[in-house]
Amino acid sequence: KLFHFNMQPKILSFFKEHWFWPATAILLVLMASVQVTSSLQENQTCDEGAHLVSGYSFWVKGDYRLSPEHPPLARLLAALPLLALRPAFPEIPELWNRADACLLGREFFYRNHIAPETLLLAGRSIIIAMTVALGLLLALWMRKEFSSAAAVFALALCAFDPNILAHGRYITTDLPVTLFFFASCLSWHDYLASPRRWPLYRTGLLVALALATKFNALLLIPAFALLYLTRRVKLMPRHALLALPAV
Repeated sequence: KLFHFNMQPKILSFFKEHWFWPATAILLVLMASVQVTSSLQENQTCDEGAHLVSGYSFWVKGDYRLSPEHPPLARLLAALPLLALRPAFPEIPELWNRADACLLGREFFYRNHIAPETLLLAGRSIIIAMTVALGLLLALWMRKEFSSAAAVFALALCAFDPNILAHGRYITTDLPVTLFFFASCLSWHDYLASPRRWPLYRTGLLVALALATKFNALLLIPAFALLYLTRRVKLMPRHALLALPAV
């Protein structure tokens, strides 16, 4: 009786007020778990070896000759756990001189003193963490703009989306640029709603991260212009013309 009359209403009230965080945590854990468990059952895709050995070469050699068709940031981040594992870099002058990232990646994975599964999971773990960050960012923004229910619903769509689950576990540039692209648009959205220096600086930093991840992040420039044109904002046109070059 004491529990029924005194504690139960308090528990129900607490759950009604704070249910967003447990629901969000459950969805994010489920998303990460699916990606990790499926990653453990799958060998590398055709370009993961090239991406990972490129990122590792940036750290240990300070040379960016491998795969210059992509900016380096995503590969630097994916290779970051390898600095603790300290795998051997394939010292093959012929492949290094002609910047053959594919063959160097094969040698790096399968002729190393560390198991290829360990190297692959170490690199994939960073991308999986960025996928979780994307889901959390989506939920927080939806809660801010709409409601907790809308946020959890949107996160559920993201957490169980096959495209996100598939690409969010691979060592590629696709998911990282998605995260930075989305964050950049949200930050620009905040600046349009309340033109202050900090949102403008933050937007510039996020755009820099996106551009350092994938070249098609240049699409942020027309995207920002469209966001300005499609919103009733406090920012005057002449200020917008100054803000975009500042970003």
